[in-house]
Amino acid sequence: MPKTLGKVEIDQERCKGCGLCINACPTKVLRFSKKFNSKGYHPAEYVG
Repeated sequence: MPKTLGKVEIDQERCKGCGLCINACPTKVLRFSKKFNSKGYHPAEYVG
């Protein structure tokens, strides 16, 4: 059984789409969403 390290929470309306969380994620379960948020950015999303 996989070990759970924590809970992923992304506030997609506050995300600027910089990619820092995607690059820093050790398990690579984040990616850019294909949808835009209300500010016009592609926010990160959990795909694990």
